[in-house]
Amino acid sequence: MTIDTAVRRTPLYEAHVEARARLVEYAGWSMPVYYSSILEETRAVRSNVGIFDISHMGRTRIAGTRAAAFLQKVTSNDVDSLASSEAQYSLLTNAAGGIVDDIIVYREGPDSFLVVINAGNTAKDLRRLREQSGSEVHIVDETDATAMVAVQGPRAAEVVGDLSDDVGVLSLRRFQFAHGTIAGSSATLCRTGYTGEDGFELIVPAANASEVWRSLTDAGAVPCGLGARDTLRIEAGYPL
Repeated sequence: MTIDTAVRRTPLYEAHVEARARLVEYAGWSMPVYYSSILEETRAVRSNVGIFDISHMGRTRIAGTRAAAFLQKVTSNDVDSLASSEAQYSLLTNAAGGIVDDIIVYREGPDSFLVVINAGNTAKDLRRLREQSGSEVHIVDETDATAMVAVQGPRAAEVVGDLSDDVGVLSLRRFQFAHGTIAGSSATLCRTGYTGEDGFELIVPAANASEVWRSLTDAGAVPCGLGARDTLRIEAGYPL
C-alpha cells in the first residue's frame, strides 16, 4: 500500500516493508498492523516469543537537581519510592489532577529519569512537561534518536539473554531495567511490557535498530503488529 509521506516512519520501517507487513497510519506513524495474521502473531506471543516495533512511543529524558520533585508533582505515582534501575506505571496529570496520559517512569539515578509516553500523546505530553518544568529541570526528547522494540512471550528471556553480553539481565525483576548490550548494540533493557506475558522492552540507537531486529528474528522471534498487541491486551484485561 502507499503511505502518505507526511506520516512518520520508525527506524524499522524498511524491515517492515521487506517482511511484507500490512502498514497503516497510526498516531501519525506508518506502523505494521500484521505480518502473517493477527491470530498467528497472538499465538506466537502466548506460546513462544514475538517482537513489536514500538518506536512510535515517545522517549523523554528528564534530568536535573529538581527532576525527582518535578515528576513527583506532575505524576500520580510515588517517584520517591523508586530506587535506581526501577520503573513504575503512572499517570501524567493536569493542573486539576485529571489524566493527561498513562506513562512509565524509569529512574536511572538520583537526578535522572526516562519517561515513556504514548505515541498519540507525545506532543501534548511534552508540552505539559515543559510548561511545568522550570529552569532546574532539563527535558530532552530522544524519540527520533532511538528505537524501541518489545520482546514478549515465554521464550523472551531466553532470546534476550542469548543476545545480551550481560547475563545479569535475566536477574532483572518485573519493572526493573539495566543498561547493557543486545546483539552488539548498546541498549536499555527494561523488564516491562503490555501483553500479559513476560518480556523486555529494548531501547537502542536508531542506527542499530535494523540489526537488532534482524538478530531477534534470526533467534526465532516472530514479528507482530498492532493487531496482536490489541488482542493480547484484551485477553489480559488491560486498558487499550
